[in-house]
Amino acid sequence: MKRLDALWRYQLADLEYDKLENQLKNSKSRQNLLRIRKFLIDQQERLLKMEKDAEKKHERVKKMTAQFDQCKTRFKELEEGYEDASKDDLDSVNALLNEYTKVQGEIVLIRRELYGMIQDIKGVESKLSEMRAKITKARKDFARYKDEHNKELEASADELRRLQSAVKKVEKEVDAALLKRYKEIKKNRSAPLALIEADQCGGCNMTLPSLMVSQVQEGNRIFECENCGRILYYQN
Repeated sequence: MKRLDALWRYQLADLEYDKLENQLKNSKSRQNLLRIRKFLIDQQERLLKMEKDAEKKHERVKKMTAQFDQCKTRFKELEEGYEDASKDDLDSVNALLNEYTKVQGEIVLIRRELYGMIQDIKGVESKLSEMRAKITKARKDFARYKDEHNKELEASADELRRLQSAVKKVEKEVDAALLKRYKEIKKNRSAPLALIEADQCGGCNMTLPSLMVSQVQEGNRIFECENCGRILYYQN
């Protein structure tokens, strides 16, 4: 059992290190840090998209304003042309009236669209202002939580180093093949070794065959639980 005794001690040290590391990873300050970080990334992406959208709307308004000015100029020209047109030349008068009506309709449509675009821009700029305010606040919160988490890491640094040193010390006593198998199982199980208690696997509580329990106790072979895949260990 000496091979598994060393591995068991290794697991105890390993789990103690994991416990502290997980406490730091799951601390309130770190969770808040991750939450705000995600919020900032999402908001920055939305902000960029909205700014591009606002820029396109502004460009559209510029073009429409220029088009509106052209229509007004043309409308004035048509008014002057109509006043100078000979009333006897009905064809010319009708042509002027038709274009006059057309330009007048275009002016109405452009004015209506311009009004709608300006309202849209106001709405977008209002949202952008709110979003920038939220981002500014989130950045301050991020800096505060980062400072808190850094203090937690600093306070636990010595203990982490001590636990890590303990893991490495015991690791030297563990059979290389066993350690490799341990690490493979740990990808799916936090504790790769399961203590046999009352003829049951301490990992999944499945009842084990009496013969297997006896063989594990003898320590001549390495057995894994058929249900959960953990290495079975009997503590004498």
